[in-house]
Amino acid sequence: SEITLATVSVCEDRTSIIEFGTSCEHIITNKNSGKLHKGCNITWNRCYRFAAQFFGLLCVVLLAAIIMLYVENKHLQTNYNRVTDERTEYLNTNALATARDQHQDRFNNLSLEKEQLENNYRIIQVSYSSVVEERDLLQNITLNITKEKNQLQSLISNLVKEKDKLRILSNNLTREKDQSESRYKAMSEQSDQLQNWYNSMTEEKVRLQTLTSNQAEERDNLTKERDKLQLEKGGLQKALYNFGWKYFKSSMYSISTVKMNWTVGRQHCRKSEADLVVINSKEEMIFVHGLISNLGAWLGLTDTENEGVWKWVDGKELTTSYWMKGQPNNGGRNGNDDCVLESPFHYTGTSKCFAGY
Repeated sequence: SEITLATVSVCEDRTSIIEFGTSCEHIITNKNSGKLHKGCNITWNRCYRFAAQFFGLLCVVLLAAIIMLYVENKHLQTNYNRVTDERTEYLNTNALATARDQHQDRFNNLSLEKEQLENNYRIIQVSYSSVVEERDLLQNITLNITKEKNQLQSLISNLVKEKDKLRILSNNLTREKDQSESRYKAMSEQSDQLQNWYNSMTEEKVRLQTLTSNQAEERDNLTKERDKLQLEKGGLQKALYNFGWKYFKSSMYSISTVKMNWTVGRQHCRKSEADLVVINSKEEMIFVHGLISNLGAWLGLTDTENEGVWKWVDGKELTTSYWMKGQPNNGGRNGNDDCVLESPFHYTGTSKCFAGY
């Protein structure tokens, strides 16, 4: 009701403003007609003052309305909370009543089930007694059967052991039989082989007797041939000695009296179907020393094909030396001593292949 009165008051004030406005407009109109009234300014001042008072009053009314609305809203919120709590309490009461009814029904059902279980228990108790008697009877029967089973298992185990022994004995007999057959077969084959060997030996004996007879005849012929060759060898050695050749262990050696370099000396040897000497033993080295003249002689050893790798003229690499330590050393001013010579002072060393000795 207070809000309604404030609204009516505002409407009345707004009407007054319109009336004052009308008066001012009227005064301004009169000004245009050449009449100026001082009351217009006074009227406008009153309008402004009234408007300010009106808006101040309006703000106070609005503030009062807001406060009233806040208080009313607080009151409504309190009532709402109270109603909500009552509703919740009512719902909880209904839920508890429903739960109570459900528990009562469940209790009744459990009571019935208890009675049924008690009846069943009495029935089962009677059945249990009879079952116990049957169990005891079955246990006695089971014990008897178990004893018989154990006896049968022992009997079966003994039979299995006997069977295994018989199988092992059978296997041993079979193995011995196979071994006997194998030995008999091997002895038969060996007998055949011995017979064949005896026959072969008999034939070989006849052949050897014939061969011995032939070899004796051949030996006599070879003896005659040897005597003849020795005579020829003696004559040949005398002839070769006359030409400067010396014999040593199935080889002939000759020292040239003409100075030549290593290459020409080898060519000279090859023309005589020979070659520069290859030293194979210390005895041969000593023999060659005895043949050397006052100027020395070339040996068939060089590294011209591969520098630093010394080879004899027959293609064999140098493995054993019978000369001074460090020889052959490929010495010389430029390190190009590629051939080996034997000096008359029992010194073996390297020299340039084009030097004459």
